[in-house]
Amino acid sequence: YEVADRDTLLLGYFCPSFQDDHDDLESNATDILEEHVNLFNYLTIHYGKEVKTLTDVALLYATLETM
Repeated sequence: YEVADRDTLLLGYFCPSFQDDHDDLESNATDILEEHVNLFNYLTIHYGKEVKTLTDVALLYATLETM
């Protein structure tokens, strides 16, 4: 475990500019997610675990790509 302000995986997370940009992108991503809800449902059914974000899709893809 690493304290949040020393955790390099969270770099930028506490920066106000990062948060503003993240919020803007997140609202745009919602539109993208809604366009691909059928894909997420298909992946959830056939993968057996819930797939609801672009990160979930990317992780699944990376896993399958390395097999």
